[in-house]
Amino acid sequence: MKTHLSLLLAMLLLASLACNLPGVLVQETLPETQPPPTQAVSLPLVGSPPEATPTPLETPTPIETPPPDDRPPTEAPPAEQPSPLAPTPVAPVLSALDASPPAQTVKLIFIHHSSGENWLADDNGGLALALMANNYFVSDTNYGWGPDAIGDRTDIGNWWEWFAGPDSSRYLQAVFNESGQNSWYTRLDDDPGGQNTIILFKSCFPNSAGWPPSAERLA
Repeated sequence: MKTHLSLLLAMLLLASLACNLPGVLVQETLPETQPPPTQAVSLPLVGSPPEATPTPLETPTPIETPPPDDRPPTEAPPAEQPSPLAPTPVAPVLSALDASPPAQTVKLIFIHHSSGENWLADDNGGLALALMANNYFVSDTNYGWGPDAIGDRTDIGNWWEWFAGPDSSRYLQAVFNESGQNSWYTRLDDDPGGQNTIILFKSCFPNSAGWPPSAERLA
């Protein structure tokens, strides 16, 4: 009986050793592993805005100073001068003119050629009749009239000869004192005397064809 009990205890002891042997072997053979270190992670709260990442400050770009300008100062262009050929503006004076007939008879002389003669004629232009009705005493010059037959030369280029040339004083003296008729028209019967105070000048009709200019026309 004791023999059997001793055998049973020995068997239980062996069985116990057999069960614990693998753990001991594993514990001896496997190195002891350490758990990885725990890192703290901060999680944003629900509904809270994310934290703004700070923006690094930018270094300001230095302003470059331009080099000094050593060039000499430029002169302002001269003011534009009006062309001597441009017409000079004339203030309107028509509103200041009095077109009513003069109270006293005024002497007028008309320097003309054939077209002016037609303008004066009673049966054509009727200019002399209109002047007479407005108290003007009319005289005229025509082809061949005056000193040196100046009446032949009425082109635009001859105006200087009449009014500013070397013999202009002689020509104008004859113009101021002329009281005769050198074409047919009706005028006032009574000459008021004195000199002509108005000179009406009409160049011969070819001067109206002023374009295009030509050397012959301008001569």
